[in-house]
Amino acid sequence: MLLPHLWKEAFSDVRRWASNVQPHSLLLDFDGTLTPELPDPEIVFVDSIVRRILKEIQETGRIAIGVISDRSLDEIKGRIGVCEIVYAGNHGMEIMGPGVRFIDRAALAARDEIQLLALRFKYDLQGNQDVQIRNKGLSITIHWSTPQLPEFQKEIRNLVIDTVADGGGRFTVRDATNSIDILPSTNWTKGSAAVWINKHLGVDARNSMYVGDDATDEDAFCRLQQAITVKVGPAGDTRARYTVKDSAEVLTLLKLLLILSRGQ
Repeated sequence: MLLPHLWKEAFSDVRRWASNVQPHSLLLDFDGTLTPELPDPEIVFVDSIVRRILKEIQETGRIAIGVISDRSLDEIKGRIGVCEIVYAGNHGMEIMGPGVRFIDRAALAARDEIQLLALRFKYDLQGNQDVQIRNKGLSITIHWSTPQLPEFQKEIRNLVIDTVADGGGRFTVRDATNSIDILPSTNWTKGSAAVWINKHLGVDARNSMYVGDDATDEDAFCRLQQAITVKVGPAGDTRARYTVKDSAEVLTLLKLLLILSRGQ
């Protein structure tokens, strides 16, 4: 699927979007969007340059920033470190920012079962040095730090599906980059979080921009059809309107938005 490159082929759209005097929002994924996709999730932190630009965009008062990640709320806040922005963790199931707080009720109700599932996975996968089990409070990610053979991935996935099946449909399994996510079965998605954040910021969807690289970001692309939506990486089968190549080009986009938000 061939999409126009956002800041090379559609600069006029971005400039027109930023020139609107109404409140704006810039909503971003974290891994693979604000940062490069790295094999070990524990070593991923936002670059100091990205942190400074996010802070300066927010301080212009023209564009409010939100980050929507699969990581836990506390983790994503710590790995970015900008106090003034809105953070949404666990695929948007928990949200916190200046004057806003939300947690999905279905996810909250499943918290104890999530803890038990995490313990079970830890027991079943003990001794496997290639696998990390990340208990994020409201969800679980099983991550392998190095690329693995399809047979290995299939074995892990089958184990996860068999274990989750005991939950009677209360949990959902999602494939991600070098990992598998286990989430409570809920209608709440990154798209729901994006709509919620915009509503509480007083931002019309037409004045919102969403940038993400993951399959879970498609929920947001679908819900924000009037917004500027940007897929990071190969377009593939996406609902986004534009594309950029990688996190380095996302940084270029952020620099451009900072200039435009200052009216330069």
